[in-house]
Amino acid sequence: MDVNEVVEALALRTGRGYGENPVAIGGGSVGFAFRFDVDNEPVFVKIGQAEQLVMFEAEAEGLKALSEASALKVPDVLDCGAAGKWSYLAMDWLELGPKSSRAEQSLGRGLALQHRVLGEHFGWHRHNTVGVTHQPNNPTEDWLAFLRDRRIGFQVKLAASNNLPAEDLKKISALLGSLEPYFYDYQPAPSLLHGDLWAGNWGTT
Repeated sequence: MDVNEVVEALALRTGRGYGENPVAIGGGSVGFAFRFDVDNEPVFVKIGQAEQLVMFEAEAEGLKALSEASALKVPDVLDCGAAGKWSYLAMDWLELGPKSSRAEQSLGRGLALQHRVLGEHFGWHRHNTVGVTHQPNNPTEDWLAFLRDRRIGFQVKLAASNNLPAEDLKKISALLGSLEPYFYDYQPAPSLLHGDLWAGNWGTT
């Protein structure tokens, strides 16, 4: 792919000298990933189609929220924008080392501190994505309703639209309608979560 449009947009918007030979470092369902050299310092840049800008904007805002509230190291967002037919998200480049039991323990402690950052409701002020899948975050004060409607129920609707067998849909719908007894004495407080934490979304520095 030709990333010159992104290089030019980043240079114009940030006033920094972006190298003209970015190095591709992989990609996934979301788009492409590159290492750019900016004033002789590495920068991590995710690039997707232009229509993915809203997704990158939500990710950028989420990273900033985590950075402000977390004891964990979170990449600083350098820029997020559109360039021609592309959209992009530029972040600090973090040199990652090998994972270890000690690192996992440190991650757990950091997440525990992060989860102490409380909010007024379950959800967020904007929707975001898991991968490229839309994730609704309409706020509510009812945790079980949020879990049922915004998370499991929404995924069930997506599965149904992708030919989930009718018998499976019937069973899941019945379960969703009878969740209350499983959580009758569980009253969690709204707290700040990563939202898409898996092995590929954390590392050691």
